[in-house]
Amino acid sequence: MNFWFPSLTLLSLLLAGAFTNDEVIQLRSEVWGKQGDAETLSCSYFTKMNFPCLYWYRQYPHQRLQYILRKPGKPSACSQDMASVTNGRVTSVANSSFTSITIHQLEVEDSAEYYCATEDAAQGHIASPALY
Repeated sequence: MNFWFPSLTLLSLLLAGAFTNDEVIQLRSEVWGKQGDAETLSCSYFTKMNFPCLYWYRQYPHQRLQYILRKPGKPSACSQDMASVTNGRVTSVANSSFTSITIHQLEVEDSAEYYCATEDAAQGHIASPALY
């Protein structure tokens, strides 16, 4: 069965990023996949934060954001955490300028809008979310 992740438009909400010139940029605007395959969603980011934490969320139509995971962008920035909603099918990579998640064994239920965001762990605010 073929299915797709919806059209993914970059949102520049720039919450705290509007004041710090931080930004998150999606690397692909749309992801298509077949049931059972794996697909990777990626964002690059620029920040002046000393302790960037990277977050991934998903949102189903007419629902609230659902937390997927948190990963440090730099050593000791924050602890790594993954929500149980991933069912062990999500892996993640992050470094000082890039973050990605790979969803393995795609299911129809994975069709959603995905967001990546940065947070300054020292300040406790999320900056520059990007819709994926």
